[in-house]
Amino acid sequence: MECPSLAAQLGEGTGPRNGVAHPAMPILFVVGELDSTVYALRISREGRLDPFQVVSCLPDNFIGFSRASAVVLSPDGARLHVSNRGHDSICTFDVVDRGRLASPRWSGSDGRTPRFACYNPEGTGLLITNEESDTIVSIPSGGSGPAVLVARTASPTCIAFRHAPRESSRSPLG
Repeated sequence: MECPSLAAQLGEGTGPRNGVAHPAMPILFVVGELDSTVYALRISREGRLDPFQVVSCLPDNFIGFSRASAVVLSPDGARLHVSNRGHDSICTFDVVDRGRLASPRWSGSDGRTPRFACYNPEGTGLLITNEESDTIVSIPSGGSGPAVLVARTASPTCIAFRHAPRESSRSPLG
């Protein structure tokens, strides 16, 4: 049986790296590592991915080598963050008008090669791993403001949180 492709057609040289689904809209945001772009794609009822917007993660006046890496959506779906390795920044977009990305702004990562980013468990700040600076920093959830050092560690490339078990889930037998 022939099945139509559900894959999205992205621009040549995009190098799709990571994607994140919106929590309330049928939209997938995909970051292009090689060309430092973000694609916004609508997810049809049939599962097709239809691109409807492509935006750069770098300022118009940036000249140099940079690669996009992490893509993170705020817990409420109002902001999208992308890390730029080379520009050494976090680009933050507002998610508006049925999933369109608007108002890009950049915060320094306060280090080299921001590879990974995620929200802290409380959802109040964005944590960023600076792989070549051996640091983890935090910036405010709005995407602007100074970076604050959280930890120093060798070549951080990921952050994982361990959650304590709930009291109600423990067995009475220990």
